[in-house]
Amino acid sequence: MQKFCIFCGRKPSQKTKEHVIPYWLLKMTGNPNRKVFLGYDLSKIRFPKRYFTFDKFTFPSCDKCNNEFGKLEDYAKEVVEKLLVNERLSELEITILLDWFDKIRVGLWLAYFQLDKNPVGIHPNFYIRQRLRCHDRMLALYQSDYEFKGVVFSLTQTPAFQMSPSCFMLIINKIFFFNISSAFLFSRRLGLPFPEKILLTNGGQIKLESYKKGIHRIMKPLLRRSLITPSVEIYQPIVPINAYRQYPEYYNSEYVENSLLSSKQRLGKIFINNNNNLYKLEDEMQLTIPVFDSLSLERKIVKQTLDFQILLLEQAQFDDALSKESVNLFKKNVRSAKEVNKFFLQQHLRFLDEIEND
Repeated sequence: MQKFCIFCGRKPSQKTKEHVIPYWLLKMTGNPNRKVFLGYDLSKIRFPKRYFTFDKFTFPSCDKCNNEFGKLEDYAKEVVEKLLVNERLSELEITILLDWFDKIRVGLWLAYFQLDKNPVGIHPNFYIRQRLRCHDRMLALYQSDYEFKGVVFSLTQTPAFQMSPSCFMLIINKIFFFNISSAFLFSRRLGLPFPEKILLTNGGQIKLESYKKGIHRIMKPLLRRSLITPSVEIYQPIVPINAYRQYPEYYNSEYVENSLLSSKQRLGKIFINNNNNLYKLEDEMQLTIPVFDSLSLERKIVKQTLDFQILLLEQAQFDDALSKESVNLFKKNVRSAKEVNKFFLQQHLRFLDEIEND
């Protein structure tokens, strides 16, 4: 398989190596040279377990891209350090954190694409650069009562995630992060402009149909499928560039402008949901993250992540130009992904039960 830059997708220019899980985070959470289990090698017969020393979990990138995104890592490091000691965060710092999760989520998708040699026949039409600040995004935070030091990313090798890298979980020390990003994930329920239909087209692109200006008021909950409670949930709407260009009149309103960081940006303000108290962040805030029993939390968040991976796929609608064979193949792959997620959940719950009973 031809190597590509995970940031821009081109053949790497002045090739360097990018730590998908950044080196600063590896050092912050233990020995950066530690060996870790990174799923199963799907490119080999019988899918043997795959182990890497964390500092070798690197992938090709352009020198220019690496330096550019290195600035995001510098900013993100400061935000994560503050978050881990429960310091107050600003709107800008939370936006940086969401940018960083976009980078990590898509980076892991591309990493396993290369490691497993594309087992499900996906041909990426976007890379990290094209998915940063692209779609509505949210982050739910939970805290374990177990004194753990390390970093764990999970559920990024499932067929559902490979089909659409929209939902995953990450653990940094005691904090569990649940992350979703998808087109118009909650814009409609924030009262913002939205399309009634988001259609998959040839090449995996999306097409917007029946655009509406929105009701200019918030409907709760922002996600119709309930999340683990209690939690701290962070939401940020994103106006896709093609929507803004096609329907500028829908975004020319006081309500919409008050929901964006500025009238010139497509980037939304930060909305916080804390125990069903939903509000727009106007200043700095301290995130009071609820504490759970460690094994109970892991059971819940694994199930939540696997469920949302399938839910996002099952919501897909199709453009009339898409062939019947393509539609049937997509639906078949979703059914298969759903069965794999059920199996994975059963295995993971069995593993946690064994730990609890020891």
